[in-house]
Amino acid sequence: MSKKKIFVIDKLAAGYNHVSFNAAITSIIAEIYKNDDVFFISESVHAEAVAAKNIYFSNLKYHPYIEAQIPTGYLKALIPFIKKKINDFFFIKDIYNNHTKNADAVFFTCLSSTSLLYAGYKAKKVKMPVFFVIHGEIEFLFITGISIISKIRSKIYKLFLRQLGKTVKILVLSEIVKAKLIEAQNLPANRIIVIGHPIIGICNDKKPISNNKIVFGHIGIALEKKNSTLFFELADSHVAAVQKGHAEFRLIGKIQLGLKVKNFGAVNIISKDNKSLATGEYEENIADIDYAVFTFTEDNYVYRVSGSLIDSIACLKPIIALKHSYFNYLFKTSGNIGFLCDTFEELDTLLTRIINKEKYLLDQYQFQQMNLRKLAETQSLAQIKNKLSVLVSSEA
Repeated sequence: MSKKKIFVIDKLAAGYNHVSFNAAITSIIAEIYKNDDVFFISESVHAEAVAAKNIYFSNLKYHPYIEAQIPTGYLKALIPFIKKKINDFFFIKDIYNNHTKNADAVFFTCLSSTSLLYAGYKAKKVKMPVFFVIHGEIEFLFITGISIISKIRSKIYKLFLRQLGKTVKILVLSEIVKAKLIEAQNLPANRIIVIGHPIIGICNDKKPISNNKIVFGHIGIALEKKNSTLFFELADSHVAAVQKGHAEFRLIGKIQLGLKVKNFGAVNIISKDNKSLATGEYEENIADIDYAVFTFTEDNYVYRVSGSLIDSIACLKPIIALKHSYFNYLFKTSGNIGFLCDTFEELDTLLTRIINKEKYLLDQYQFQQMNLRKLAETQSLAQIKNKLSVLVSSEA
């Protein structure tokens, strides 16, 4: 019996972005099709980082491509951006016409909006199962007050969902997304698969040291849409505790160009020349913090499952955040996994109490870690593999 050919394709992630997700999803697919060949196509540095995490899968093979970097600045970036869009079109065309011509299944893990639309159109013409993983881009369908560019993206995603062929399924990462897609009549329930964001490995517990400083971490790139400036404001509010060595505010990642921050001084920025951290250094710094702080506003990351949040869950870091639809859902289904606050002032006061090592708060730490471990286990590779394998086999 000849081996099946399964393709997993990413035409958006580059470098170390999305490594955790793609390493997890490729390992799951490689395990589901353990007697077949699974080919992962992605940008070269990204492919290398994913391969480093998946060294135990002999059936997982890599087809890297070189992606030219787009320079910063609107004028400098315009022509390279147009070239990239044209190249993306031919890339998708080549995928269907050559690479996946005799494939048994294709998984697209991440695509730009235009690539997604074209890939969806091409999927109508094939008989094999095609699966599209939808990440945060789905939020453009539902949020209001967005820019003209975002409205164009929203139109593209609506068109993509309307034109899907019979062999296509959509994979989403939370029940919130599925419910909203069904409510808005974007897709019927039988076309949507919820898998949850897979987690590779769960860290060992790290208990706070009562005589040491408390380390608060902002995990991942500091972005305007993450409301990351609030993390710098919190650090600035506690600068005296930082200077005395009672607290540390650590940014584990780089800073978005143009992010307006009044004072960087109170935050320990773990990034060299404002570049993405290598996977090992990134993970080591997460392991060393006590709490993961998230400052998302209600209009962002409702339908987008943050990789930074998943990393904090995997490393059992209790979450400190403002109340928000997705965090509310997570706390409701998982129990006490940290602290939710109504306002910045409440958040600021909470941090003061933690820095002062208030017993009532620190006594919850191990219980919070226990609940985080339970949550992480529900999203483990084994759990998601078991769920996805049944769904995938029914499409074969």
